[in-house]
Amino acid sequence: MPALLAEGVDGLGERLVRTLLELFDRPAAFAPFLALIRGAASNDHAAAMLRAFVAREVLGRLAAAASPDRPELRASLAGAQVVGLAMARYVVGVPPLATTDRETVVACVGPAIQRYLTGALPTG
Repeated sequence: MPALLAEGVDGLGERLVRTLLELFDRPAAFAPFLALIRGAASNDHAAAMLRAFVAREVLGRLAAAASPDRPELRASLAGAQVVGLAMARYVVGVPPLATTDRETVVACVGPAIQRYLTGALPTG
């Protein structure tokens, strides 16, 4: 996480997506997270572990560092995008997302993550 924040918050969404895709594209490194994603769909314990990992360990830390305004909501919004991306690209294999080159996915998804982490959130 410190490496992602080292360059500041500008471009954080793209750096995060790129880092995660690089990790996800290495089967040995991604296998535990992939198993957790698959298990979360049908197992309450796995779902709780995935929520805790995404919300606290990864995105919670980034959201709190990127913007002090509602970090829990920011982390869960970004987490939904990241888990959905992993599910669609690596578990379900949704075409053409599953075969699109990494940098195109980064360019498409990174700005959404950036908005979740640093953009203005509606009030109320």
